[in-house]
Amino acid sequence: MIPSPTTDAPRSIMTSLVEHNLTLTELKFEEAVGSDGDTSSMIWVILFSILMVLSILSNIMYIVTLSCREVTSTHIIIALFFIINLVDYILMLFEFSLGPDSHFPYSGGSCSLYQYLLQLTPLLTAAALLILILQAAGMLVLRSRKSKMVILMIIFIIVFVLLLPTLVWSELAIYPSSRRNCVMDMSSMANMMGMDFTTQHILTALYYIIYKSIISFWLPSLIILLPVIRMFKRINTDCDKNLEISLSIAVAISFIVFYFPLATVVTVRQIFLIQSEPMDYKEKYLMDVLESLFKLLSFFFHVFRPLVCLVLIQGASITQETLFLNDKLRYEEKKLLKTDEEN
Repeated sequence: MIPSPTTDAPRSIMTSLVEHNLTLTELKFEEAVGSDGDTSSMIWVILFSILMVLSILSNIMYIVTLSCREVTSTHIIIALFFIINLVDYILMLFEFSLGPDSHFPYSGGSCSLYQYLLQLTPLLTAAALLILILQAAGMLVLRSRKSKMVILMIIFIIVFVLLLPTLVWSELAIYPSSRRNCVMDMSSMANMMGMDFTTQHILTALYYIIYKSIISFWLPSLIILLPVIRMFKRINTDCDKNLEISLSIAVAISFIVFYFPLATVVTVRQIFLIQSEPMDYKEKYLMDVLESLFKLLSFFFHVFRPLVCLVLIQGASITQETLFLNDKLRYEEKKLLKTDEEN
């Protein structure tokens, strides 16, 4: 990210040229996008809003159904996903309020908090998924309630430590057009390490690969892969009497399916930035559209997760009622046959 020209005085002819080119790029982009940019932004707002409403309704339905059945730790963890989703929705609405150009009119402290929460929710989702699968797979450490609380505290501490760089390197980038954007920029650290001006963006790209794709998707997906495969053999057995196995597998598979495209495009985008100079506005616009599209797809996980759980729970209830009726019919049939024999 280009350092703020209002806070850093020009130190060389290269810096002045960069600022001049940046201004020209912004003007070209504004001319090219214009009202079409406002229209496309409104379309994203509508699409995301629809999914958020559907997610809230479906999750409330799922939580309500838990009031009339035995609640297990699996049900509670799946409900916790919804709380994390609510934080995502608040951040999304806040982002909508910033406008199409993401102008950030607030203080630097607000920027740090905003970036912290942006990176926090994916990590909490990944952590909840790991706990869900590992406890369903029968991990000994997660069997007692006390041990689960200890694990949750350890995970919270680990997540807080992992996100310390976000608090340190979140800043307001102020451009020549007076637009202010809240960004994660590790150029100052790259400068301390003696990196060249044209390669300082590499550290920020590495940060996004690690936090937005590896830790939040690729690593947890690899960790749960083997347990999920083994759990398939335990579906519809005595171990799955409360649907702990079935629900966990459904959530894990839907997470991988809906988040895979987003993690892929984030990884590819940052790899391109590492291997070449920063993108021009056309390439950046294309990658922004793809990232927004796949982020929209990832929000389907918020809707699909409670719906598939509702279907499985309802299916299990119907199956149990059918078995009960069959047993009752068999009992009545045997009773009638015995009566006939006696007569």
